Amino acid sequence: MKKAIIFDLDGTLLNTIKDINVSINKTLEYFGYKKLNIKKTKANVGYGSKELVRKVLPKNTTPDVRLKATNHYLETYSKVSGTYAKPYRGIMKLLETLKTSGYKLAVVSNKDDHLVSLLNEQLFENIFEITKGVKKGVERKPHPQMIKETLKALNVTKDEAIYVGDTEVDIRTAKNAFLDVVAVTWGFRSLEELVPLKPNYIIKKPKQLLAQLNYLNENGGNLVKSN
Repeated sequence: MKKAIIFDLDGTLLNTIKDINVSINKTLEYFGYKKLNIKKTKANVGYGSKELVRKVLPKNTTPDVRLKATNHYLETYSKVSGTYAKPYRGIMKLLETLKTSGYKLAVVSNKDDHLVSLLNEQLFENIFEITKGVKKGVERKPHPQMIKETLKALNVTKDEAIYVGDTEVDIRTAKNAFLDVVAVTWGFRSLEELVPLKPNYIIKKPKQLLAQLNYLNENGGNLVKSN
């Protein structure tokens, strides 16, 4: 039986793409590069801030400039974060229902750790028992380190938890940690992009997660496989 739900943050719980797009474009503009539209920004997110900057800069960018651009982006994003971000429709109701039903809730994200904690406080009123983001000495997803640490902190086994995310990074993370994974289509990847990755299940609306958990409670089985 599943006792804990671990969520990705950006693209799963929060629509943060405008915050990210504004911040990365300020950085690109500062260094004299062409700005990105929302679609291209979405295509490059998922692996964390440093990787986002690396991907959008020209391939011949020197390490020194890349470092300066990364620092500029991090500083800019820390100021912009939360300005435009908001939970996706149905997410708050889902979280409240899960919480009152007794599920343990956590977030594991490739966003910087202090920003994950801040957003949990500001936008979710600390509904999550555990939040983990990238910081010194911590491997970012798809490495399973943060997932394993979260399971230990929640006092649940890998068989008692599921991971919910919206990108290939999240699916790989869950599989690396041997967790069942639910992929969502309202985030930064389309249904067509998610299907080949073979998550255990794909949902189009938050309330469908509740249906899956109810099925588990009633039947004691595994997640229904995605088509």
